[in-house]
Order: sequence, then C-alpha cells, then structure tokens
Amino acid sequence: MIHILAIAPYEGLKNIFETSRASHPDISMTVHVGDLNAAIELVQQTDILSYDVAISRGGTAELLKQALEIPVVEVSFSVFDMLRATQLAAGSHQRYAIVGFSAMTACAHSVLTLQPDSQVTVREIHSQEEAGDCLQALKNEGYSLVVGDTVIARLAQAYGMSSILVTSGRESVETAIDNACELCRIIQKQTLTSGIFTRLWEMNRQYALVLSQQGDTAYCNMPADMQQLFYKKLSPEIPAVLEGGSPIISVHYGRQQYAIRTSSLSVQDQRYAVFCAQPPVVLPDDNDAFIRCYDRGQELAPDYNTLTSIQSAAGKELLKSIDAMALQQLPVLVRGEQGLAKRAVIAAIHNASSLGDSPLFVIDAKKGTAKKWKALLDNCDSPIYHENYGICFRNIQCMQEDSFGELLQCILTANIHRRNRLYFSCTITSDYPDETNRRWEEVIDRLGCLTLMPPPLRSRTEDIPSLATLYVSEMNVLLGKQVVGFEEKALAAMQHYPWYRNFAQLRQVIREAVATADGFIITVQHLQPILDQHMRDGMPAVAPESVSLPLEDVIKNHILSVLEKEDGNQTRAAQVLGISRGTLWRRLSEYESA
Repeated sequence: MIHILAIAPYEGLKNIFETSRASHPDISMTVHVGDLNAAIELVQQTDILSYDVAISRGGTAELLKQALEIPVVEVSFSVFDMLRATQLAAGSHQRYAIVGFSAMTACAHSVLTLQPDSQVTVREIHSQEEAGDCLQALKNEGYSLVVGDTVIARLAQAYGMSSILVTSGRESVETAIDNACELCRIIQKQTLTSGIFTRLWEMNRQYALVLSQQGDTAYCNMPADMQQLFYKKLSPEIPAVLEGGSPIISVHYGRQQYAIRTSSLSVQDQRYAVFCAQPPVVLPDDNDAFIRCYDRGQELAPDYNTLTSIQSAAGKELLKSIDAMALQQLPVLVRGEQGLAKRAVIAAIHNASSLGDSPLFVIDAKKGTAKKWKALLDNCDSPIYHENYGICFRNIQCMQEDSFGELLQCILTANIHRRNRLYFSCTITSDYPDETNRRWEEVIDRLGCLTLMPPPLRSRTEDIPSLATLYVSEMNVLLGKQVVGFEEKALAAMQHYPWYRNFAQLRQVIREAVATADGFIITVQHLQPILDQHMRDGMPAVAPESVSLPLEDVIKNHILSVLEKEDGNQTRAAQVLGISRGTLWRRLSEYESA
C-alpha cells in the first residue's frame, strides 16, 4: 500500500483527487486544501513520515519540495487545462497575459502554437517574489487580467488585477498519481532517516532577526515569508538601533501583532542590530463572525472582481472616488443597496491609503450582540484602542440603539477616529427607511465622514460580461467544473435583468448555472429559468402583481415608490436608486408625458 498526501491548492482539485482515488485500490490518499503558507501549516500538523509521497500543483508544489522530507510530485498542466483557461480569458474581452513557472509557460507556448493569430503574452517567473514584480510590470503595460496558478491568482488582486486560475482536469491528476506510485516503487521508505519536520510556528516562541550594519542577515530563526516581512519593516531601523536607541516596533504578521524589542551587539569589531520578537498578541480568529481581521486583499477575491472588471462609466467614476478618498484621513461611510460589495469598496480605499499595509478589522453589526459590543468597547486590548489600524463597522443599520449610541460616544471620547482610519457601511433597506437614514446621517454629522454610494449593477450593465466570466472561473474552481462561457443570448439576458440584489445576486445566479450546467457553454435556455425564479423570489418593495409586468413598468413603479418614500426629494431618491439626478429627472419627465 502506497500512502499519499495530496495538497490541493483549491477546493475543486480536492474533488478530482478524491474521485481519482477510487480507481487506484493500491493506494491510501489523504487530501487537504491549502496553498503556499497555508499548505505549510497543514503539513506541520501532519505526521509526514507516515506518508510515502506528496502530490500538489504549481507554486504550492514548489514550496512543498523545499519544506518536506518526502518526495513531492507535481500535477502538471495539460494542454486541455490551458485551453479551458484561455477560452475563459478570451471571453472576458480584456487584454490578458499568462504568467507562471516554467511548467505552466511551457504548456502555454504549446497551446499558443495551435493559435498562430493569438496576441497573448506569456511571462515566466522563477519565484514568488518575482511574481509580484512581473504583475506590476504587466499592470503598467495596460494588462488587467492574468491567467495563472494559485500563486498568481492570489497575488493578482493585491495589484488591482483580475485573474483566472488554470484548473487541472482529471487526466492531469491521474498522471500525477501514476508518477507518484512509480516513484515510490523506486525510492525506499527507509531513506527518510531524519524523520523530523521542524516546526517553525510554535506558540509563544521568541523569534530573532540579527542584521549587520550593511543590512545583511547574520541570524534568523523565522520562516521565510515571515523573515521577508520583518526584514522589510525592520531594516530601515538599523541606524537608529546602532546609534543607541532602543525603540519598540510593532509588526503585523498574519493575524498576530508582534512587539519588537531592539538592541545592538558588537562581535569582532562588527556591529549588529538585534531585533527580538516578543510573544505576539493574537488577533481575532477565523471563527469569530462578529470581528474579522484582513491583511491586504485577503479573502476578498469574489467581491474584489467588482472593482477590477470595469468597462462602464459608473464603475470608472467609482474608482475615481475610491482613489480620492484613499488620500484622505477622514472616516468614510459607504451606503447603498444590498449586494453592492461595499466591503470590497472599503478594502480598496484602505489598501490604497497610507495605512494599506496595516490590518483591516471588519466588525459586523449583523453578527453583534449586546454582550459582544460591550466586550469590544470595554476591553483595553480591543483592536479599536490600538493605533494605525483600519476599522470597518459593517451593517450599522442593524445595531441596537443602545449599542449604536455607546459606539459613537466611545469613538469620540477615545479619539478612535483620530488614531485609526474608520469606515462604516450601511445597507439601504425599505424595511426601516427612517431608522436607516437617521443612523447614517448621525454618523456623518458627528464624525465628519466622507460618503460614497456605489452604483447598482443595473447601471453597470457593460461590466456584466467580464464579471460573469470571472464568476464562472470562481465557480469552476469551487465546484470542479469546466464551463468556458456563455452564448450571446445568455449574456444579453443578464444585461437586461434588473439585479435587485446586485453583485451578490449575479454571483448566486452564476453559481446555480455552473452547478447545473451539463456542457461547456451556458445557454439562454438553461439560464432563463434561473433568472425567472430569482425574479419571483426576490423583487424588493414592489407589489406582487407587478412581477408579471414588462420590465420597464417594474422599473417605473420602483422609481415612483422610492420617490414617494423620500417625500418627493429627487436628490435623495436618486441617491437611493444609484442614478444621477439628471437621469431621474429625465425618467420622471418621460412618465409625465406618457
């Protein structure tokens, strides 16, 4: 029996691994999902010596080869894998490049020889560090979409680019399993004599980084990625440390905050700056739905697509507003309809701000209780009482009155809005319009917030083809499917749909369409029943009988309903509807003359 540890960089590949396992009765396979550093953490918690071989893919496989004491077999990229990805990229109507390690670029060149008229750019990288420089260069050259493995897909959003992941089909996985079995028959298990996998991530361990006067590393006991971050933050402090200063420096790594104590050391006439990391403050864990902590771009990929796939004028105006607000220090209130990816807008402002390298804490009022709010406001170790963080209070329309008042008073009394960059999001709802309006108006008045109202999807119909393509790519990864796009009539149907729940509803429709698709192309015959069901299930603030009305009549009724709720105030009504006041005026003039 051959024991295999499979590390799938994405969920869909795990499903293919498990399906392929059934056809190999002579193997035992354990499958985990994780890429790059997450994969390292997974294997650190595993008895590696109980396995004969590991299988992974792309950059994750390269990293595992350096970290593991057992052989690592790579799932290679097949021509079919690359063809599926390039078909998706071509359907996005964006200028794109293929970026990856040598295995991927070799496959890409093979595919492109079959397409002599293709103008696709292929860039080969040799390390994760080189990937960042490559993506920045491509962005400077005008590229907005990249095709690559999990390394590239993860980094792309940090550089403001869209990405399509090259997924592996079953034929590639089967080949990798066969190669692993053959390798294990050649290599004897007893060659793994060391049997010890060094744990670099121990709780309460004190890390140290010693740098020479010239900035060379003399000693380090940190993992490579942690060392890279600490070096970037600490090396500029070498002169101050060697001059006798002993500042305490704060460094954020993952969901931990390290206090770094400094000192100097002289050895044989050579002076060194010594940085010792004290046991870290543990930031909120993944299971806390009330408060989450995000590093730059982390876990926001699905929503981030709404800001990287923009062809519409409304979308471009939104990006201009984001860039302008990133230059300011004032709090920001983002308000609008349900499903507008307001959290992604806030993350984009934060990432582009002067505090972009600091964590962004997202506190979700929808998940809050009186007890949780009290713990947040009364605990002196709470993130809100630190400095130079981004702190987002999400769904403030859901807060209880007492908690809302205590929060505002706490912010003003402790000057939290002066020491951190604060963000608020508020969903406009027809259920409690007066309470919602009062809530965001009070935040603006008392804290002097800048305000931003993202346009609804129905005013960004030019963006739907690109967004739909990226959502298909996302669902292919999640569901292990190989859908490559839509027929034109299906795209037209989506562009004429009202999308009352905006991007969240578009993603849900694509999820259902991809999950139930029985071919590579989504047709209008397959898509229309899904759209019809969503229309029946989710139209807001519209009488039930209007569902059977023509779309233009539904829009008219909705506009007049919002105008009535705003007491005839066209400016406020236009803001709620996500359109300009001029557009609203023209609509009303048409209705009066009809």
